[in-house]
Amino acid sequence: MKNVFLIVLLFMPLLLFGQQGKNVTVFTIDSFTKDPGTTFNLVKNWRFHDGDSAGLGAKEIDDSKWPIVEPALMIPEKLGKDYKPFSGIGWFRLHFTIDTGLSNISLAYALTYFGASEVYLDGNKIDSSGKINGKDGSQYIDPQSLPQPLSLTVAGAHILAVKYANYNAQRNYKIFNCRNVGFEMKLGESKLMTIRDHLQTLYNTFIYILFFGIFIAVSCLHLFLYLYYRTIRTNLFFSIFCFSVALLFLAFHFMRFSPIPDLQLISSNAQAFIVPAMCLSLSGFINELYSSKKGRFRFILVYSIICPIIFVINHTAGVFAIISLGFAVLVQVIIRTIWAIVNKVKGSRILGTGVLFFTLFVFFCLVFALSTGSINFSDDTTIGLILLVILVLAILSLPVSISLFLAWNFASVNKDLKKRLDEVHELSDKNLEQEQEKKRILENQKEELEHEVAVRTTEVVAQKDKIEKQHHELLIEKNKSELLLKDLQVKNQAITDNITYAKRIQSAILPDINLIYKTLEDSFVLYLPKDIVSGDFYAFAEKHGKVLIISGDCTGHGVSGALMSMIGSSLLNQIIIEKGIEQPAMILTQLNTAVIDTFRQGENESNDGMDVSICSFDLNSYQLQFAGANRPLWLVRGNEVEVIKPDKFPIGGLQSARDRNFTNNAIQLQKGDIVYIFTDGYADQFGGENGKKLMSTRFKELLLSIRQMEMKAQEKYLLHYFEQWKGDMEQVDDVLVIGIRV
Repeated sequence: MKNVFLIVLLFMPLLLFGQQGKNVTVFTIDSFTKDPGTTFNLVKNWRFHDGDSAGLGAKEIDDSKWPIVEPALMIPEKLGKDYKPFSGIGWFRLHFTIDTGLSNISLAYALTYFGASEVYLDGNKIDSSGKINGKDGSQYIDPQSLPQPLSLTVAGAHILAVKYANYNAQRNYKIFNCRNVGFEMKLGESKLMTIRDHLQTLYNTFIYILFFGIFIAVSCLHLFLYLYYRTIRTNLFFSIFCFSVALLFLAFHFMRFSPIPDLQLISSNAQAFIVPAMCLSLSGFINELYSSKKGRFRFILVYSIICPIIFVINHTAGVFAIISLGFAVLVQVIIRTIWAIVNKVKGSRILGTGVLFFTLFVFFCLVFALSTGSINFSDDTTIGLILLVILVLAILSLPVSISLFLAWNFASVNKDLKKRLDEVHELSDKNLEQEQEKKRILENQKEELEHEVAVRTTEVVAQKDKIEKQHHELLIEKNKSELLLKDLQVKNQAITDNITYAKRIQSAILPDINLIYKTLEDSFVLYLPKDIVSGDFYAFAEKHGKVLIISGDCTGHGVSGALMSMIGSSLLNQIIIEKGIEQPAMILTQLNTAVIDTFRQGENESNDGMDVSICSFDLNSYQLQFAGANRPLWLVRGNEVEVIKPDKFPIGGLQSARDRNFTNNAIQLQKGDIVYIFTDGYADQFGGENGKKLMSTRFKELLLSIRQMEMKAQEKYLLHYFEQWKGDMEQVDDVLVIGIRV
């Protein structure tokens, strides 16, 4: 009988529950003792009445026909026709029962919301937060889930009623995309809830303020470093990044602990502006540190500006845009940092460890949030606690790694300075010893020097007489030299006449320039020998509807270069005209073999060779074939210069090899394209204000700047620019530039 009586007592609350109806919440002693510290989210069985009326908090009110809702009253993502907006004030009532064991346990409830409330237990008002006084007179204060005592001394049925007002619900949804209209309530053991809330408040406040202070301090430090030394812009970007992180922690603090709902919502939405600033500054930091290209950073800059705009227009699209921005920056940071570590960039391992740890953690968080729908950094769960610890380590990894890098860099600079100071002291001591030694030597040799001066004076007098005699002899020799010089001038004129005649022979071997201009109407050939005759040469042929044009640069210049160029022209005529070979690469292969055989390279010490470019134009199909031995082809199309690289070996020379194969490049031309082949004489010319080489880069920019001119005008401009650049300096090499517009 005793056991039966106990069972009846245990089931009495359930019997009472049956009398109250189906939608009644039941709490038993086991609910709180089985898992100490458990809190219950009261989300079910709430009855709701939209609007206000006196006495709705009374226990005897019949609320059986009120609809069952969840107290959060979340606004759906898609507003259907049946959706009825919250009027701004309403009543919530929860029927629940407790067993006899709970009557001796001190319970507490905790509320959080963006409105104002009055709480009633069994018809008696037990708490209020904010002020409910109509649409214009209400004041909203978030209780921040602060535990409030719930005195339940009697077992059985009870009614918890909440009068709730939030006239800003629709405004919050439109401006801040806040879908939470109502409130959230938790129930638990009073002492444990109070202790937990106190500890979490202390813990979270400490974390937020600590990290805010750390990052503000680091931001100010690097800002001052940048202001004092603006060359290193990494300090500026890292300062902005740390400032953004500090603002993010400040926003977290206001979201968690501000009792003002509007400040919570503003702080929440401010993240849409803070996170792009973090991404932009981190991208700029990595770009300045490890890359000289600005294209990626400009893209991130534009996208970082666009993301907040999208967020203001459409919150959901804005969130996805910011997430994609974060992914893009993280991928860039990881790739560039790994590249720096692989290429052993100075200090990259120290910085890279912190950067990679932080970015990999954020990357993990983004993936985790996308896969699970949310991510919770709290100590309520094991996963949340682990994530929180990793978060702390990840956030600290950046300033710690930067600090380590600065310390390492400072130590390195100090070591170098100390080493230099030691070297200076050592040199100073050596110089002092040498000066002292010189002083002693001078003092000891003073008397010897005086005697030596007297002896030398006597010798000088004797030398004077000897010089006067030699001067007379030199006058005689001068007359002889003048006669010899006149003879040499006569011989030199004869040599010059012979070289001039050789130029006529060379000009006869070169193709008729008018024939080239007749076939390739919009073209030019700029040909400037250094010494009357030239080691540069050009060749031209038209065969089977294709036009071949060739530029060559032989070893040396002057007479030796000219002889080599005439041999090259002759060999090319044999290969193209007699053998009928038309493909540029095959022509170079045959020419290489012919030069090796002609000069018997390999059998003697001959190292004569040449650099050659060959173009074959099909004027009907706009097809160009090109092969080059150490000389490229430049194709100007639009605003860009495309470089068609040659094979990196000459025709003949010290590197002679019979089995050398050349590459044939096929290029589809477009109307208006310009093709340039040339020797190295133009780019190698010294001149300008500082007497430096013109260089290929400046030559390329020059060709781009005159691309709109007609080809004959380009020739005149290039000649005029070359003469101005050279000025009074000697021409260093033969010059040949061929330009053809399609």
